[in-house]
Amino acid sequence: MIKIGILSDSHGKDENIRKFVCEIEKKNIDLIFHLGDLKSDCEIIKKYTNKKIYSVLGNCDYMSSGNMDLLLNIEGIKFFLTHGHKYGVKYSLNNIYYKAKELNADVVLFGHTHSPFIIKEKDLEIINPGSLSFPRGKLGKSYAVITVNGNAFESFLYEI
Repeated sequence: MIKIGILSDSHGKDENIRKFVCEIEKKNIDLIFHLGDLKSDCEIIKKYTNKKIYSVLGNCDYMSSGNMDLLLNIEGIKFFLTHGHKYGVKYSLNNIYYKAKELNADVVLFGHTHSPFIIKEKDLEIINPGSLSFPRGKLGKSYAVITVNGNAFESFLYEI
């Protein structure tokens, strides 16, 4: 079993990042996905934990280098990570949905909108963990956790 902690749109708010690290330590998270805005926040996370971090660049990461998209296979589950801005996620999920289908992904993870949700669309799970710093929607400052067990997984949203 592998537990993945997912955050996005942390925007350099050190206190919120430290709270996230405390949360993932309590939940025995094995690895972390950071979905952009700000990639440099991964350095703060690394100060407090030795977890492996995969990250993508967001629209506010113009001074950072790295990937805009990642496709990862974790225990047989294909994860498509992106920030979402280049797929127009503030207006529609169509572009990101079809990109994930093109990649044969099981799960697509993105941020950008700061609004957390988990949607199951046919055989694709679409997850936005929200924002650790500037939340929009019913949840406050939020993140997601995915538990992978064999070829199955479960997704959850949490507030810090």
